[in-house]
Amino acid sequence: DALTANTTGNRNVSVGYQALKENTTASYNTAVGYDSLRENTTGAQHTALGDSALLNNTTGNYNTAIGQGSMVTATTSSANVGVGTNSLYDLTTGTYNTGLGFAAGSAVTTGHYNIYIGGNSGASAAANTANSNIGIGQNSLYNNTSGGNNVAVGHYAMTANTTGIQNVVMGTNAGDAITSASNTVAVGFAALGALTTG
Repeated sequence: DALTANTTGNRNVSVGYQALKENTTASYNTAVGYDSLRENTTGAQHTALGDSALLNNTTGNYNTAIGQGSMVTATTSSANVGVGTNSLYDLTTGTYNTGLGFAAGSAVTTGHYNIYIGGNSGASAAANTANSNIGIGQNSLYNNTSGGNNVAVGHYAMTANTTGIQNVVMGTNAGDAITSASNTVAVGFAALGALTTG
């Protein structure tokens, strides 16, 4: 059932049950894995490796999804990179996002220009619509929902943040209690560990 709907699309590679099944005119796609890029119709220049990677993409372009469930809910998103099981899992229409690691950036839905590196970085159960965040380290910016322009480097750095903006924290557990504080700088182990809303 791979590439069964293809009409004029060319230079596609499809390996796996229903991989690129709905593709019609799109070209330059590589889909390897059960249901990878299954719903893609006209989206071009994707690389999807893994069970259900980019499964629901229809018209988005230029995505790279490597790992089971990577970008599984993305529909019209473009220019994203997800590497790791469930990376950028909940992405729908966001663009230019990068998630590297298990479930990295998995809560991002419509956000743009985010970088999440590390297991569960930016992976809250709540939808994340924020833009321009950088979270590096396990569980960094874990609970972020709408806070933008933050840089959090270190395990659990700013892990509780939801709406705080324009913060820079570096160090394990740095700013880990911040929920809505903005415009703060914290460097060092557990720096500003008690600050929540300043």
